[in-house]
Amino acid sequence: MIMATIKKIYLDKVTYDVGANAENITYGSGNVETAIANLEGAVETTTSNVEANAKNIATNTENITANTTSIATITTALETKADKDHTHSIDDVADLTDKLQTLVNNDETLQKNIDSAVKEIDKQIDELDSKKADNTTIVELSGDVTIDELAVNAFYKITACTSLTITAFAAGTAADEYLLDLRTGDSVSVTLPSVVWAGDDEPDWSANTGYQVSIVNGVAAYLTYEL
Repeated sequence: MIMATIKKIYLDKVTYDVGANAENITYGSGNVETAIANLEGAVETTTSNVEANAKNIATNTENITANTTSIATITTALETKADKDHTHSIDDVADLTDKLQTLVNNDETLQKNIDSAVKEIDKQIDELDSKKADNTTIVELSGDVTIDELAVNAFYKITACTSLTITAFAAGTAADEYLLDLRTGDSVSVTLPSVVWAGDDEPDWSANTGYQVSIVNGVAAYLTYEL
């Protein structure tokens, strides 16, 4: 009886152990399947990521190629522009420099010629003034004065003049000059041959006033001064 009971207990335990092991195996199998499923999912995700990265790499490669092409195009354009902007050789530049120097030299020569001509003109004017001064006759008169013919290049100094009558100008050239220095008295009257007054400004011939008159080629000019 006891032996039968012991056998039964032993068999029950073995059965229980087997059942437990079977459950563990079943549970373990589920875990393995879950792990496999998880692994497959991870592999799939990784594969997708790899494919996405591969596409990005391809896109980046295309961009790099495009940028390289653009850089090459820009470089070529710059080189072409440089070639166009620098078409002159050193010889061309030297030739241009020589031409500029020639222009400068020509300007300097022209300026020297101008300066020389001005000096010559000044010299001739000085000589003319000197000759005029040497040939000028000073005629001094006063009071009531009548001059039948006003001499060429003579300087008439008339003081305390109350009346001046000039009938005519002596014959001369267009370059000859008639000169008057007239100092009026308390009253005065002046009669001259026909002349054109510069600026249509004819003197008023006031009393006690000084007048200097220059007449050249029929044109008269004057200035006044205080006595």
